[in-house]
Amino acid sequence: MQNSARKNTDASEPVIPDMDDRVSHAQRFLSWTFGTKGGEWVRVATSKPGDRDSFRSWTIKLPNLRGMGASLGVIEELLERGETHNVFICSALFDGEGIKAENVTGGRVVWVDIDPPRLKDKSIDQARMPDHMRWLKGAKRDLRNLGAKIVNSGSPGGVHARVKLSRTVSRDELRAINWLLAQTYKGDSKHSSESLLRLPGTLNHKSDPPTYVGPDIGLVARDAPQAWEPEKLVAKLDPEVSLAGLVKELSTPIIETGDEGEPYDYGSNRYANVRLNIEEVNARFQRGDYGSRYMATKGIVKDCMTAGLSLGHAIYAAQHCEPLLDKAAEEYGYTIARDVSRVWVKESNGRRVAREKARQLTEDSDTTPESPESAAPVVRPATVPRFPLDALTGDLRRYVLAVAKSYQVPPEYVAGMCYVAISVATSRAYRVHKSADWTESLVIWFMFLAGPSTRKSPAMDEVMRPIRKEEERRRELHHQTAFIRNRQGKIAKKMLEDMEKGGTGGGVTLNPSGELSEADRKFIAQLEADVREANKPAPTMIASDATIQQLGADMAANGGMMAVIDDESVYLRNLAGLYSGGKTEVSGANKAYQEGSWEISRRGGSLTVRKAFMPTCIAAQPDVVSEIVAKSPTLISSGFMARFLLCMPAPRKKGDYNARQEYDVPRELKTWWNQTLIRIMRDAEQVQAGGRQKRIKMGREAKEVFADFLDHVHNGLMFEPHYSHTQDNLGKLPGVALRLAGQAAVLDGESEITRDNMQRAVKVAEYFAAQAARVLSYFQANGVRKAVAAQLPEVQNEWVVKIAALARKRAALRKDAFTKSQFHQAIKRHLRGTPYLRAETFYQEMWPLLEDADVVQLVNEDGRVPKYDLKGA
Repeated sequence: MQNSARKNTDASEPVIPDMDDRVSHAQRFLSWTFGTKGGEWVRVATSKPGDRDSFRSWTIKLPNLRGMGASLGVIEELLERGETHNVFICSALFDGEGIKAENVTGGRVVWVDIDPPRLKDKSIDQARMPDHMRWLKGAKRDLRNLGAKIVNSGSPGGVHARVKLSRTVSRDELRAINWLLAQTYKGDSKHSSESLLRLPGTLNHKSDPPTYVGPDIGLVARDAPQAWEPEKLVAKLDPEVSLAGLVKELSTPIIETGDEGEPYDYGSNRYANVRLNIEEVNARFQRGDYGSRYMATKGIVKDCMTAGLSLGHAIYAAQHCEPLLDKAAEEYGYTIARDVSRVWVKESNGRRVAREKARQLTEDSDTTPESPESAAPVVRPATVPRFPLDALTGDLRRYVLAVAKSYQVPPEYVAGMCYVAISVATSRAYRVHKSADWTESLVIWFMFLAGPSTRKSPAMDEVMRPIRKEEERRRELHHQTAFIRNRQGKIAKKMLEDMEKGGTGGGVTLNPSGELSEADRKFIAQLEADVREANKPAPTMIASDATIQQLGADMAANGGMMAVIDDESVYLRNLAGLYSGGKTEVSGANKAYQEGSWEISRRGGSLTVRKAFMPTCIAAQPDVVSEIVAKSPTLISSGFMARFLLCMPAPRKKGDYNARQEYDVPRELKTWWNQTLIRIMRDAEQVQAGGRQKRIKMGREAKEVFADFLDHVHNGLMFEPHYSHTQDNLGKLPGVALRLAGQAAVLDGESEITRDNMQRAVKVAEYFAAQAARVLSYFQANGVRKAVAAQLPEVQNEWVVKIAALARKRAALRKDAFTKSQFHQAIKRHLRGTPYLRAETFYQEMWPLLEDADVVQLVNEDGRVPKYDLKGA
């Protein structure tokens, strides 16, 4: 056995350890993964670089790894093979009779394969590598907190992570947990139970010279568990799913069919789409940019279903697909028939569910329209997008889901409160710089609207608990040092009074000319500071009194910083002037959104709060806020409401609340949230101690993403009828995206906004824009009529006329008169995409306008409209 370390020619490359260290790495890995007793059957494989036909895979029986004889012999044999070949191993246990998935008996280790970003030609995408490495740093930290063993795969930015379980799990459970790990940490598709990863201690021959596959150097968290209960690990990764449910969801039955399928006329023009699409995939495969084989299989299955072919025909067609033929030749155990049948079952189930939903929608559209008197308030249509949970990464997503599940509230409510809590923690220490002329603070305003007894306040208390604890700590520290401060203040005050009388104070004498040295001036300034510190009230982070005058006094005493957490709408009532004869403070509050100066009127004069920083979170009932807005329209016209992240979920239905649910937010997630906010607050204190705000800059790719979003807002959303009444809100939307991206950078501990952070912020901003369209139309007394007017800018509005024409044509086929009921049903069928209006409400407002504009008379008896062709409707 050679015992010499190999050095690469490039000094920047790491040194490959000598054979003794490599054997030690491999032995420790095998002992940790499979135990030391031996006797387990495991799958190994080798392949020669650049030669697909050289791939070989088999199972070996592990010897007793405690000894030094047989165990070292097996390991050395694999490592020596790895001098010229890539060597792989599967962390699952096999029955010794084969290498397929059905030969897997279970496993005690789950894994995830994280690869660097690659281009279509499989080379590393260097432009995306900086963002990937920053993300990978946080991912590895999270994995180490799980107790994972991390191995560098030999590729830059690529790692393998394995987590140990406390018991042996089945093949399906192993695959399910692997899949969840891959979804959580952007893993590769190697999550099936028989998947292979590189053996630690070997070499990765993809590069020249080869690189070492060895352990990643990093400290595992002290409190990280040695092994996880499978169910608890799944709950840690995603609190919304269970292991049993995940196994059931991912398990797909296999249809037993012949390997060659059922032949048909493959060259017939009747099935030309199937053939042409396969030929296109083959051409891309020859060029090396065909994408994934799974997508090729899925495309064949969909084309065959559309053409009316059977499963056997789809298997026969797949025999002509070169990527699948290549995979069948390269990978042992893979068959085209099993792959196609698995995808066929998934697509069949998906189409069945889609047909069922379409049937239910059809039944709903045929119901009798409600009368204006019985029409319900505006509710959330099914087409309103769900909150983008994928925009929350790592532990933040798990915390949001855990709180939402525990308190049975929507996740968007918890996420909005988290944004406000992070804003409070940053405490005016940071500012996003898009350019020299465009900067944004990290102030976030969030308003959640839901009915009574929907657990708004308890969930709010849960999220804001770390902020309130920090406030208590600061107040306690203030009280503990009060005696010393007061004593120093009294002494300083007495000395200043002596100096004003012309006496001495601490060695300082006021001479007739009144001139003082620089040291004397500093001494006097310190005395004045001591007097001010003695009179300084206890620090406050969250306003205890929502009256505007008291809020201003508290902000002035705390350097302009104060958070408003209101679950009773008291702040809105005060701001709208409902308790002060209609005198509002809306314009001043708007300045606190951008760290401006807020001048508050009060008895005996006015109070100016400079650099006001006021994160705000309001949870209220929709009817209450709508009443306040109706009494004080300034809340809308001044742009005050447009600055909020507005959210109004669907009303709770019977059966939504589970009274028997017993689920608490996991302690580790509570600890993480508390430690994260404390870390941000400590970092903010250090930044503020320097006297200047810290700039959060935007990376080049982040600027490109933001530019696309800015164009989408001003050249897209601004001109869409659905958003015609929310122009002020859309104007604030880009700034909101910058603030959310800045928060993500602070949360990651970075000083620059990355491409991923910007993309996630854009997703969240677009979601709240759709919600704001609904909420603002609900608030505005004439919001419905404004929206209708926006949908009918001209008498011959193409969209409206087509709907009327279709309704008339349907009535003609039924030999019925073209009535309001017919038009209402047409509206219900065609207005499902409108995110802020109920179909009945729209219909009630639209019909009179149609009658006034004589649009109904524009429809011919044959159901066609002059100038417009119904085929495009």
